[in-house]
Amino acid sequence: MTDMTDHVPAAGERVVLGRMSSAGIDRWIFVGSAVMALGIGGWALVTRPESRGWVLAVLVLMVLTPLAMVSRVWLEPAMAGRPAALVQKYLWRPATRVPMEEGARVEVVHRGPAAALEARGRSGRPVRVPLAVGGDSHQSRTPDELRALAAAVAAPGVQGGRSVGVLLQAQADHVEIAAPVPESPVFGGGSATWSALRPKGRRTGGDDG
Repeated sequence: MTDMTDHVPAAGERVVLGRMSSAGIDRWIFVGSAVMALGIGGWALVTRPESRGWVLAVLVLMVLTPLAMVSRVWLEPAMAGRPAALVQKYLWRPATRVPMEEGARVEVVHRGPAAALEARGRSGRPVRVPLAVGGDSHQSRTPDELRALAAAVAAPGVQGGRSVGVLLQAQADHVEIAAPVPESPVFGGGSATWSALRPKGRRTGGDDG
């Protein structure tokens, strides 16, 4: 099942790639932070009432830490004379923009139960776009989002673009027929194309352009 609204982007429209993660993981991060903040704050106020300023600083830090992990990601479509680009913006630093042009590299990486598209440009700082999540809450990007990403990464000169583009197209076809997300191509299942393209290890994307 997908967790996003299947919106078909218009020509030239920015494709906002909404946040995707395990609901269980999110819940524990925020609940755990709140419990720790209340515990430390209560203990400090009882044992060290003169340290209210320190307690307030700790509480603010514990609230801001989870928020600092949240980012916005979007795809800027190709325009006349300008290649498509993947952009990621965290609250605490300027946006990272990776144009899909000569010198860029894309691959699919796995961290825990999640698969993500990772793009790097000449600056070396990556943009990571979550593609699908296994675990307790199975989620995947919509077919239209996946096909928009596939078209962007397959631009001439992008290293790994051809194989990653084929993989994203296969993922879109898999999701479109409501097949199980844990068996989808980005997790290495259910696709002869993915099996043929997959190199050794847990990454896909090679030196193809």
